[in-house]
Amino acid sequence: EPLELAPGLALVGHGGWGDARVGDWEGTPVVLNDYLLIEELALAKNDKAALGQLLRDYGSDAAETLGPSLRAAAAAYGRVLVLTHVPPFREACWHEGQTSNDEWAPGFVCGALGELLHEVALEHPGCELTVLCGHTHSPGSARLAPNLVAHTLGADYARPDFAVIDTDALAEFAPPPKP
Repeated sequence: EPLELAPGLALVGHGGWGDARVGDWEGTPVVLNDYLLIEELALAKNDKAALGQLLRDYGSDAAETLGPSLRAAAAAYGRVLVLTHVPPFREACWHEGQTSNDEWAPGFVCGALGELLHEVALEHPGCELTVLCGHTHSPGSARLAPNLVAHTLGADYARPDFAVIDTDALAEFAPPPKP
């Protein structure tokens, strides 16, 4: 269920997964530590097709889990903060000032969440959706639609960090007023 942070502002979220939907899963030589260290993924590490299907299933589950609360929040609030660990869009998946290429995007973007967010943005044009995500090692921002923006906080291994969010300042990312 959405969590009301302030009048007109709700919070929803899901961790997401690098779900092999964005980029070139079949062609990527990248093997993330997750594929070796997470038991369910490690069991499929020697079968790329099976691993890709498992990742896509995890992405689908993320979208199916987040969908009802996101849609409820977008219908009831003018602004919704969406927290994810994995960026839901390639445009929000940053590394050294560039967005992820086809080799890295499969493990660093949750395409199923991105598809869901685009759908909800279209269904609720009067609701501002602001995605706050991480998982990458460089910060960046991307506007995906007039009412959909994603901000990524960069990370360094062994250096946990956080950002203070001024929810009033998010208004600068609001869609233009309707005539």
